[in-house]
Amino acid sequence: MESIPYDKRSGKIWFNGKTVEWKDANIHILNHGLHYASCVFEGERVYDGEIFKLEEHTERLFYSAKRMGIKVPYSQKEINDACKNIVNIQKVLNGYVRPLIWRGSEMMAISAQKNKIHVAIATWEWGSYFDPKLKLNGIKLPTRAMKNIFHKSCFSKICCFEESFKKIDRIIDAIKRRKKVRIYGGIVSTDSFINKKELPQMADRKKSPV
Repeated sequence: MESIPYDKRSGKIWFNGKTVEWKDANIHILNHGLHYASCVFEGERVYDGEIFKLEEHTERLFYSAKRMGIKVPYSQKEINDACKNIVNIQKVLNGYVRPLIWRGSEMMAISAQKNKIHVAIATWEWGSYFDPKLKLNGIKLPTRAMKNIFHKSCFSKICCFEESFKKIDRIIDAIKRRKKVRIYGGIVSTDSFINKKELPQMADRKKSPV
């Protein structure tokens, strides 16, 4: 039996401090979190109606938001309480909880510091990946000898980036301080080779040398 698509399900979702109908928890397609990945989330398991390591998950969620320069408009306690509440409303016994935080649609610039911060929490019943009998008898973990995919002898792995993932902390800090930094668009290989020209959208060579 095929599972129901997530946008076709029923129930409630905690959305910006309110409990709304599942079908009404919508956002616009021109959304900063979607276009610029200014979104953080956690994936939490529910066992017998209790969220496993909830406080630790929420602490990490807030840490991730802080690293992205996102100020969460709720306290950690409020998020913890909201997670527990939505699990109870949905009557989830063994399932999954997905809290997420993202920037809205007010601006489409890279930093978009004036964008509204949205928070949502969804939960649904989601049993174990494994057959209960296998869990009782023990699950075999297959292993395989393989080469590190990031080895220099491998074909170059590519990724879209603004400067370099090695320098992402500096970019985030600069965005938070609202200072100009040199923004790059291109492809980087495992040996840091850039094979696409830079995009001189913003530049401040003195403050952000490359």
